[in-house]
Amino acid sequence: MKDAIDKRNERERIAKSIVKRWNVIYVTKEELEKKRREEERLELQEEERQKADEILKRLQEEAEADEKRKKDEILAILAQKEIEGHISSDTYGTTPMDGVTQEKVEAILSDKERMLQQIIQNTEMASAEPAMEESPREKSKADNAAAETADEAESEDNTQDVSEKLEQVNQADEEKTPEISE
Repeated sequence: MKDAIDKRNERERIAKSIVKRWNVIYVTKEELEKKRREEERLELQEEERQKADEILKRLQEEAEADEKRKKDEILAILAQKEIEGHISSDTYGTTPMDGVTQEKVEAILSDKERMLQQIIQNTEMASAEPAMEESPREKSKADNAAAETADEAESEDNTQDVSEKLEQVNQADEEKTPEISE
């Protein structure tokens, strides 16, 4: 391709010289017009290709931005769930319970209180008896064994009742406690 300066120089050279065979170009106007149209068509195709490349590049950038935004959203949601998980484990047991669970807990605690009072009374009575009695040997071994067996049976029954109620409360808590998956 020749620029304007090259064309001017060629015209001046031709104008100053004698017409010679190598200076004459044998091209018809139709051929020149066809060549010009072909060059214009190639330029249009190149422009269209550049526009398509720009559109493709913009779409790829948008897709990358969408992927990054989605990834950031997912990370934010996971971080929020992790924070909520820590909050729920920190506040465990501080929220009010429903009526059934509250009743079970109160029943267990009242049973424990009753058993504690009974143990205290038994201990006080046992410590008071030796001071009152002159000879503790008067009791027969059979009476002692029977009393101990009755006390042990009663305390075992109470212990079993309390352990069953504790298991029920633990099961109820496990049902209400959401599982935290990592």
